[in-house]
Amino acid sequence: MNNVLIIGTGHMGEQILKAMTQNLSKTEYKITIINRNESKSINLAKNYGCNCLKNINESNINDFNIFILALDQMMQKIFLKTFQ
Repeated sequence: MNNVLIIGTGHMGEQILKAMTQNLSKTEYKITIINRNESKSINLAKNYGCNCLKNINESNINDFNIFILALDQMMQKIFLKTFQ
């Protein structure tokens, strides 16, 4: 099982999520999303049949083996500081 974490669900992140949920086997890929807007994450998770995190501390980062950063450059820097 591949555990995918999509970080950021703006225009780009949602399109990646849409393509992955339409084209990947749910038995081989478990997709989880996280976004700074919690209500948007919850709605997208319901619409696309995936999981969502309220914050990055809600899960062990080592549970994921595929990471997709769908963030602009400024948000990437802020997010990555979380792991330093």
